Amino acid sequence: NHVTRNRNLRTDSIAISIETKSPYKSWTDGKPQIAIWTDAWLNRLSLLPRAKEKDDPWPAIPLLIAQGHDWHMLIISRDGDKTVIRDKIDIGSTRSCFDAMKVVTVLHWCMDWAETVWRP
Repeated sequence: NHVTRNRNLRTDSIAISIETKSPYKSWTDGKPQIAIWTDAWLNRLSLLPRAKEKDDPWPAIPLLIAQGHDWHMLIISRDGDKTVIRDKIDIGSTRSCFDAMKVVTVLHWCMDWAETVWRP
């Protein structure tokens, strides 16, 4: 889970979650697990004082699933009490250098999203 070096989990929440799965399991096994965890996490965050001060809806949140060498991204959004998971986006694999660079690029994008969209 993403927390920058200068941050503290007591003052700033986790921003990026990664669900890991065995290559012998279906990636769809991770989808309900990360969705349930994210829904519970958003429910908990809504109780924090900073969240109570805002009337804005939650931003769409990227979720990552690493299944063996293969990486996928899901986008989750929340509208009131309804949580919606978008279809998976295949990111790449760590089996080749080119695909591994795609995974690193997406991780950098997620960190940038966390600092520019999520944290404020």
